[in-house]
Amino acid sequence: MKIIGLTFVVLFNFFFQSTLPSETSNQIIQTSKDEKEVSDEVLLNTTRKLTQKIENKLQEEKNIDISAIGISYQIKEIRIRVNGNQQYLNKIEKDIKEIANELAQETIFKDYSVAVNLQIPSSANKIKTNVNSLEKSLLEIGYKEVNKALQESNDYFKRDITLPTQLPPVTFTHNFGRLNHSFGKENDEFEIAYMNDHVGQNHYQIRVRPVQYKLEISDEKIDHTIKLKDGSAAIYSTKLPLDVLVFEKDKWQYTLLVDKRISNTVTKEVLVDIANSINEK
Repeated sequence: MKIIGLTFVVLFNFFFQSTLPSETSNQIIQTSKDEKEVSDEVLLNTTRKLTQKIENKLQEEKNIDISAIGISYQIKEIRIRVNGNQQYLNKIEKDIKEIANELAQETIFKDYSVAVNLQIPSSANKIKTNVNSLEKSLLEIGYKEVNKALQESNDYFKRDITLPTQLPPVTFTHNFGRLNHSFGKENDEFEIAYMNDHVGQNHYQIRVRPVQYKLEISDEKIDHTIKLKDGSAAIYSTKLPLDVLVFEKDKWQYTLLVDKRISNTVTKEVLVDIANSINEK
């Protein structure tokens, strides 16, 4: 795929159960009642294997320019986005559906429908031309300058998102923002990704969504419930592929995510301090 250095984002979303679809950078993953009998590990592995097989076959046999492949468990749908125009989509849509359906027959997703759509281009793609591969890959999937993405999100939600003023005590070479709103308002979410092009483990992310569409973390994956300065509760978990702190403030749900490889530096206490820095005078 063209999505580089964002595996941690994909893995995060898988382990949260929502009653509605949830988009990720590479996979659109969501749990329905039918899949709750299947372990998280099985679902994750099956999803990743199937999406990779579909991508490989479409690119190797048909040379199709794939933007993203995902699975929505709730509505039983395999979603595939392609780069190009409507004429290109009309030409390749049948082949895509046939290949995806054929490969899905070997999995627990054999009864899922297949939806094919165009990837909405980001204006950032046209603005920057001299960027390194990491920047290029992020711009291609809709990331842009944080301030621009934040303003776009404020306008979209019709109210302001307040960000933490504190950052983890590690170095980052890049930070980009994005408004995710491709699959209905239940998936609407603002995110910022911080990363280091030279130190792979320096990954940190903030995700913000309205509380009415908040994601729930299952009880067995909660390590601690922590009281923040404003009296609200935050949930901390190390039982996911990423360490996370989840809390609510001003009718937003915030999720802070950090790569486990820097958990000795970006500790629970650090994440709590970051959470407390929102609206801090």
